[in-house]
This record gives sequence, C-alpha cells and structure tokens, in this order.
Amino acid sequence: MLKQIILYFFSHGIPGVITFLSVAVYSRMMLPEEYGVFALAMTVVSFLNSVMFQWLRLGFLRFFPRDIEAGQMSRSLSTVAAAFMIVVVLTASLSSIGYIVMGSTAGIAGLWLMSMLIGWAQAWFELQLTFFRSQMQGIKYGILSLIRAVLVFLLSLLAIGYGLGAYGLLGGLFTGLLLSAAIPTVTIWTKHIRIRHVDLKLLRELLHYGLPLTLTFALSTIIHITDRIVIGKVLGLEEAGAYAMSFDFTENSLTTIFMIINLGALPIVIKTMERHGQKEASLSIGANIGWLFGIGLPAAVGLSVLAPSLVNTMFGEEYRAIAVSIIPIVAFTGFIRCMKMYGVDVIFQTMKSTRKQLLPTGLAAVSNLLLNLWLVPIFGIYGSLIGTSVAYALGIGYGWIIAYQLLPVKLPLKDMGKATLAAGLMALLIWPLRTYTGVGFVVLSVIVGVVIFVISSWIMDLFELRQMTKRYWHKGKVKERVNG
Repeated sequence: MLKQIILYFFSHGIPGVITFLSVAVYSRMMLPEEYGVFALAMTVVSFLNSVMFQWLRLGFLRFFPRDIEAGQMSRSLSTVAAAFMIVVVLTASLSSIGYIVMGSTAGIAGLWLMSMLIGWAQAWFELQLTFFRSQMQGIKYGILSLIRAVLVFLLSLLAIGYGLGAYGLLGGLFTGLLLSAAIPTVTIWTKHIRIRHVDLKLLRELLHYGLPLTLTFALSTIIHITDRIVIGKVLGLEEAGAYAMSFDFTENSLTTIFMIINLGALPIVIKTMERHGQKEASLSIGANIGWLFGIGLPAAVGLSVLAPSLVNTMFGEEYRAIAVSIIPIVAFTGFIRCMKMYGVDVIFQTMKSTRKQLLPTGLAAVSNLLLNLWLVPIFGIYGSLIGTSVAYALGIGYGWIIAYQLLPVKLPLKDMGKATLAAGLMALLIWPLRTYTGVGFVVLSVIVGVVIFVISSWIMDLFELRQMTKRYWHKGKVKERVNG
C-alpha cells in the first residue's frame, strides 16, 4: 500500500500543487464578487458531477478489474460510454427546461449553460482517470492529471488577462478538460467502444451499485454548497466569494492529500475483497484508515498553524482578513469530511451496501442546512463554519456505527495516537514560523514541518517506519554484496 501511496503522491500531488498555486494567482487577478460568480457556477458543476456521474465512476472502478481479468475490456468501456451518453442526454433535457425558465435573465442562463458544459467535460475526463486508476497505472494517471492542470491554469490565466473575469476562468477550465480528455479518448476508448458490445446486464449491475450512491452524492453536494448559497443570500456575493476562496484553498489542499492515499489504497481493498474475502479486506481498510489519519491530521494541523503565513503570501489583499480567521476551522472541518469520505464510506462501497451509506450522509445534509439557516444570520460566516463542522461530525459518527455493523474494522488506535502526538509536536515547533511571509519562507516552513513530523514518527515507530527502514536498508546491503 505504501508503494502505491508514494506513486500517487507524485502523480496526483504535482498537479495538486499547480491547482494550489493557481488560487494565489486568481486571488490577485479577480475581485471577490467575480470569484463569487465562479464559485456559484462551480456549485452547479459539483452537483452535476457528484449526483449524475460519480456513481458511474465508482461502478466502473468496482467492476472494471473483474472484466479486465475476464478479457472483456470492450464490454466495460462500451457499456460505460453508453451510460455516460444516456446521462448527458438526460441532463441536457433537464438543463434545457432550466434554460427556458431562466431565459429572460441572460446572465444566469449563460452561466447555467456554461456550468453544464463544464460538468460534462469534467465527468468524461474523470472517467479517463478512473480507467488508469482501476489498473493501478499511477504514472499514466499522473501524466494526464498534469496535462489537465497545466492547460487549465494557462488557458484560464490568458482569459482572465483579457478581462473576461469569471467567464474566462470557466472557459479555461472547460477547454483544458476537453483537450486533456481527448488524448486517452482517441488512443484507448475509440479502439474498444462498439455498440454491439454494450451489455445490459453490466448496465443493470452498475445501476444497482451506483443509484444509491447518486442520492448519497447529492446529499454530500448539498452539504458542500449549502453554506455558500446561504452566505450569498444573507451576506452577499462578495462575502460568499471571499469565503469560497478560503474554503476551496484549504479543503482542496486536504482533499488532494487524502485522495492521494485513497487512489492507491481503494483498488487494493477491492482486489483484496474479491480474492481473499472479508477478513483480509477488513485488515486492509483498517490500514487505509490509519494512513488517512496519520497523514491527513498533520496536514490539517500544518494548514491551521501556518495560515497567516500562507494567506499573506498567496492571497490577494481583499481575501486575507477572512481567510486568516477561518482557515483553521475549515482545516478541522475538511479533515472530518475527508476521513468520512475516504475512510468510513469505503466500507459501504467494499461491501456493496451503498444504500446504507445514505443514512449518515442524509443526517449530515439536513443538519447542515438547518444549522446554516439558523446560525448564519446570527454569526455570519462563523455560524456557517460551526454548522458545517457539527454536521460532518454527526455524519462520520453515525456512519461509523452503521459501517462497523457491516464489516468490523479494527482501527490502529496506537498508531493514531502516535500520529496525534507527532502532529502536536510539529505544531509547537513550527508555531514561531507562522508570522513570516514570502514564498521562500512558506516553502521552508512546510519542509521544516514535514521533517519534524517524519523524525517524530520514526522515533515513535509510527506505522512501523523503523522496521520498514531497516528492511529497505538490509535489501540494499544484500544487493551491494550480490553485485560486488
């Protein structure tokens, strides 16, 4: 598992850094109200992608390895492509109704149409990534992700430079997604897609597995966008834009780290379940949760401690006051969200009990909506943060209770405790660095934090790091003797 995590660290981490740095550039070139328009458009994209297409990606990831081993690649690709087109036609029909209803307001209608186009492009691009992920081809996954990140950044930068604002950023995103997805589409998919190979049995299997996930992702997206909509309605677009910039910066940073671990771990968990059964899968999931906690916690702590340095270096002046004050809370909220999404929810997906995943997510969605409606008018942005944090805490708690009944997973509590101590020590030692600004100081602070955490983890033998170091050292010595 560690080998896959390291591989995806480079293949997904480098594009993630580009996305991370792009926030700093955009915040200096766009006004908060412009980014607020972009953020609202992306809520439509996020909802469309999660509700209408995420189930297809997860079903593809769950069943494609089985078809590969059976020599039925064409069946899978043809069926998945057909399902994708069906969903595109369905969403196009629904969006046409929405376009007609909002046609009198040209700005809103145009933004709606642009959001739909980006949603389709992003969904198809992520299917290309899922193809490589399902076969554990981390290098190809990383190359495609890097191409997309670079294209989106450069095209968006060019469009914003021409004064196109939010629409320039949206146009750059759409074009970058299309161009990057075209590469595997032409070289792989077009060679295997055949109408006669569309399999209705597989399509039903995908629907049975994925439809409960559609409702789950709809609820998850509602949680994610409720705060922005309520803030935009109650406090205005400028506040919503500043909030969204800070929230996206923090949550995307954490999500990238968690996703790197999940990209390597989930295919291993699925293969373990298929080949060795529940007992071995339980051990694999426990190890996955341990790695998520052990790497995600120090990342969240580091973001919280270094928030002033990061914000004053990377954010435009209009965003700084809000960002410094809310990033520590967003880091805590994002950590809980990612632990549920990439840790607890994996149990439901592995056991093919996706319907039961609805219950904790529904509890979190309803709680978040009610708490935001209640707290935002009273406490403003901080009311939204409190409501979202409580909602995610309820979701992960209830989710763990249900998931444990499906598959008892033994948590590596000892290692999780060691990770907490190491993260606390790291926070204490990097605290004096939080006041320094400049790219060089930010990079140095991050490196110092990572080094402190790694050394502390090695001393405490977190995840048997000392044992792994000794094994690799011994293997190196043996190879030297053999070659000598």
